[in-house]
Amino acid sequence: MWLTRVSVQNPYLAAVMMLLLTVLGLFAWKQLPVEEFPDIRFPVAVVSASYPGASPEVIESEVTRPLEEAVNTINGVKHIRSYSSEGVATLVVEFELSTDPAIGLQEVRDKVGAAQGRLRREVSTPTISQMNPNDEPLMSYTFSQQDGSQRELSNWLDNVLKKRLQTVSGVGEVKLVGASKREIRIELQPYRLEALGLSVSEVADAIAAANRDFPAGQVSSQRNELSVRVAGKLESVDDFRELGIATRQGATIRLADVAEVRDSEEEKNSISLIDGKPAVGLDVRAARGANVVAVADAVKAIIAEQRPLMPAGSEVKLTYDKSDEVRKSLSGVQQTLLEGAGLTVLIVFLFLGSWRSTVITGLTLPIALLGTLFAVQALGFTLNVMTLMALSLSIGLLIDDAIVVRENIVRHATLGKGHYQAALDGTNEIGLAVLATTLTIVAVFLPVGFMGGIIGKFFHQFGLAVTVAVLISMFVSFTLDPMLSSVWHDPHRHGDHHKGPVGRALDWFEASLDRLADGYVRVIRWALAHRKTVLTTALALTVGSFMLVPVIGGEFLPRADNGDFRLSFKTAPGSTLEYTAAKAREVEAQLRSIPEVNTVDSKIGGGRFGAGRNEAQLTIDVGDKQSRQRDLFQLMAAARSSAQRVAGIELDSVQELGQHGPGGKPVNIGIRGSDLQALSQATDAVMVAIARVNGVRDVQSSFSDADPALDVRLDRDAAASLGVDLTRV
Repeated sequence: MWLTRVSVQNPYLAAVMMLLLTVLGLFAWKQLPVEEFPDIRFPVAVVSASYPGASPEVIESEVTRPLEEAVNTINGVKHIRSYSSEGVATLVVEFELSTDPAIGLQEVRDKVGAAQGRLRREVSTPTISQMNPNDEPLMSYTFSQQDGSQRELSNWLDNVLKKRLQTVSGVGEVKLVGASKREIRIELQPYRLEALGLSVSEVADAIAAANRDFPAGQVSSQRNELSVRVAGKLESVDDFRELGIATRQGATIRLADVAEVRDSEEEKNSISLIDGKPAVGLDVRAARGANVVAVADAVKAIIAEQRPLMPAGSEVKLTYDKSDEVRKSLSGVQQTLLEGAGLTVLIVFLFLGSWRSTVITGLTLPIALLGTLFAVQALGFTLNVMTLMALSLSIGLLIDDAIVVRENIVRHATLGKGHYQAALDGTNEIGLAVLATTLTIVAVFLPVGFMGGIIGKFFHQFGLAVTVAVLISMFVSFTLDPMLSSVWHDPHRHGDHHKGPVGRALDWFEASLDRLADGYVRVIRWALAHRKTVLTTALALTVGSFMLVPVIGGEFLPRADNGDFRLSFKTAPGSTLEYTAAKAREVEAQLRSIPEVNTVDSKIGGGRFGAGRNEAQLTIDVGDKQSRQRDLFQLMAAARSSAQRVAGIELDSVQELGQHGPGGKPVNIGIRGSDLQALSQATDAVMVAIARVNGVRDVQSSFSDADPALDVRLDRDAAASLGVDLTRV
């Protein structure tokens, strides 16, 4: 083969090519992003718009339906699911898997932007985002103070630590849960307003007009220009109190005359608890494609650096760190890879019986692996479980070609040929067979990289990584192995006795192989003499194997015991944050009966996207699996039983953390109809039937009871006679 001839005739060229592959691979290894699984971009867009105070029926007719009609005209849309809840409309637009997610997202933005003009002015600007199955926080911290005060701590977190973390490369979002924000609270006195002839809207307009800065143009001189600004921002509580809002009979009415003004805190829309005590949660999400391990290390370094600057009496606790799971997963695969490489080289040494032949063939492994890492980086892939699994699987395949080529070169050398000629003739003779073997492996794994569906997206990097690794190993076998065989003479020949203790062990192993070969010959003779028995046994094993498939079962990815799980529940519609937090404390008290529970991090109202005031998420840490006797799934079942003892809650789900994918319920059933009452009855009947299925848990319907509200019906004639319109009311 011309490639072998060039390498043997130019050994320095072959050595430089191998060195180049090694150096490029080492640089790629240092720069490759690290994540647990490939970054899968599903063609799913999420549209969200808010209409504060509107009922679900109004949301459905005024917001959801116009948005549905707009996005329904986009080509390639597979499903549109909409959720109309109190004050919020959410649309999930799912495209065909062949659709480019970026193009689909842009088309949704264009259609929603065009439909925005048909929405009411009170409706907020719709937000469009791409669904990310890995949108769980990378890290979660809880901050608390010994005196229980959160205002100073929240202010420091929002203005100092949050901004510092946002500068870290790879950090996508930093979110505070349960923070207390400063607010100037103005409590109007209705009787004073009535006595002075003022309305609430007049007071609000006066405050809004006074609390602003106004640009007033520029003043120019011969040497410079000065901008003129009217500073109108109110800076203190006293400024608000002394603000004049109207005049009556020549006297100025100040805000303090009609209201009580005090420095207070904003009404919370979320609460965070750590082991039942008030806290402020901080969730850090990584940007897509970022090295999650490097991001987590940088976040930990900044928090350690800022710890001395925290308000006095503050405590910080890391409640969840996904980078630890990534490290453990990748470490396990890397250990398997190294063990496989070591065992492969050992087996080659035992069978070839020559350390020089072992070195020549064994060099294929590191060069092919490093070359594959360079190709992984060039293709835009990451270092994850799938690519490392591909390298682990390839360990045995990578050295096959080198062994075959080396053995044939040694055979030609034993025929009396020189090392140069033996390298050429041995490689040429076996070249087509090695090429055919390699292309057969490529034909098996290359289609895996281009499978359709969601599984195909996960195995894309796997299939291409195996293909590249096998092709590089063939390249090394046709270049480096013949070159080294031509310049590095091996004095050992098959059948010669070795010297030393290692040599005697190799001689014993070779004699054992000879005895094994004699036994194998007897087995083959028996098989040839009893062909019907062999065929019947093989057929029975094949059929029996297929019959075991339904018994074994299947799942997309195996469930992992990472030592954390999440329990979610809801309280009755309309429940306050404080009531839901009290129920969370009750659930935590029940969970404390489980001895393995270490910490419980509770988030009420802000644990996930779109969470309401009646929703709570509890993250339970039960420690490493080596430190306990029961596994995570037994503890999850115990936690479910404990939570069900608390009255007034509806258990939503109990799921392990670190689960790859969008999460949520694994099975969704859609029931359609035009009559809401009939839909509700049908849903209840279906839920009852499904709940009877063995193994089914947490059956839940998206059709929920309406939040309690006070409907004000206006007497239009009386309002018209008094000059009062609906907006004033």
